[in-house]
Amino acid sequence: MPISPMMQQYLNMKQKHPQCLLFFRVGDFYEMFFDDAKLASKELELVLTGKDCGLKERAPMCGVPHHAVNVYVQRLIEKGYKVAICEQLTEPTKGKQLVERDIIRIITPGTVADSAMLDEKANAYILCIYFRGKGAALAYTDVSTGEFNVCLLDDAQKRLRDEFTRIAPREVLTNDEQRLNECMGEELPISDMPSAAFDKKRAEDELKSHFETAFVTALGFDQRDIRVNAAGALLRYLSDTQKNALQHITQIFFHQGQETMLLDRATRRNLELTETMRAGERKGSLLWLLDKTKTAMGARQLKAWVEEPLICKDRIKMRLDAVEAFKDHVLPADDLAEALEQVADLERLLSKLSYQSFNARDSLALMRSLQSIEPIQALLKQFSVPAIEALAHTLAPLHSLSELIEKAIHPDAPPVITEGGIIADGYNK
Repeated sequence: MPISPMMQQYLNMKQKHPQCLLFFRVGDFYEMFFDDAKLASKELELVLTGKDCGLKERAPMCGVPHHAVNVYVQRLIEKGYKVAICEQLTEPTKGKQLVERDIIRIITPGTVADSAMLDEKANAYILCIYFRGKGAALAYTDVSTGEFNVCLLDDAQKRLRDEFTRIAPREVLTNDEQRLNECMGEELPISDMPSAAFDKKRAEDELKSHFETAFVTALGFDQRDIRVNAAGALLRYLSDTQKNALQHITQIFFHQGQETMLLDRATRRNLELTETMRAGERKGSLLWLLDKTKTAMGARQLKAWVEEPLICKDRIKMRLDAVEAFKDHVLPADDLAEALEQVADLERLLSKLSYQSFNARDSLALMRSLQSIEPIQALLKQFSVPAIEALAHTLAPLHSLSELIEKAIHPDAPPVITEGGIIADGYNK
């Protein structure tokens, strides 16, 4: 008896991504079969059943409802698994024609973009390390915000562990797994990456294509810069797994570390900057004590500042002048804090545009954030301190966009497009 067309379709997809648990959309469920089903039923505590598929024995099967898929994916990602989402691309018909399906995204520990699956107060980095000689180039990004960084280590053996602690990646790629383990003094789980991705020419092509430039030097790299290898390989991995243009990654930041204090792993741990020594918890740490931020973006910024103290006298003075101004002008500072509470996590909100998962409620959150800008600007202008005044000038209310959203989107719009009620009454007949 021949294997069923749908099961053959599943096996073809699984063969392309053997390292992933394949979530295969069938109607209102994502189904898993064979070994994936056995593993998922154990890890997610799902009932294991079977399905006739044309083989002598029924295929082991388990599934999760499509509307709750993120909960199950999150549990698997936290356990270190990778998940490939295979979606239906055509509507089922009454006939027996096979529904067209394809992998729309591969979710790995370092490429989670859904804010519901992330800590809003911390970045979620994926790190790519390229070794050459004594040194190493690092490229790391948070796909949920679009932040993309590179840095260079002259001596990987001495510095990598400290940089690793600073970045705290959720996933790691490298061109030399053995060298990485030697530098770290332990074996780390490494994601598979073809060695060809680290080739200088391929890496350059990847960067030029993504950032739409003719030369990598226009991005700030030197002619023989090995950071190109790491950055290009990381972009290749993201392109292969995210299946989209990643348009929210618009700039490369060069982390030099010349204006901030270099803190080794032991110092960070002993000072309990972001977590306690005994339990590894945020509560009780310096960051926990200081963090009175009103936005998720502010919380992540404060964490970065705590982890990398300034050593440049002029920058320290500018920051302290701003802090003093807020301390001495309590009423406008309180009003500013209240206004900031209306601002959504714009970094992670806008990344949803690249993933085509931006919904009506996200639009309303963006509108409320934009409408908060003018009051925030007015409050910032009350502080005659250069650092604060500069902030006021960088903000743009984007009136036309907020007005369009207010006219077009129903104020009580549901999160799912299939429920209807998204477009405001009277906007468009």
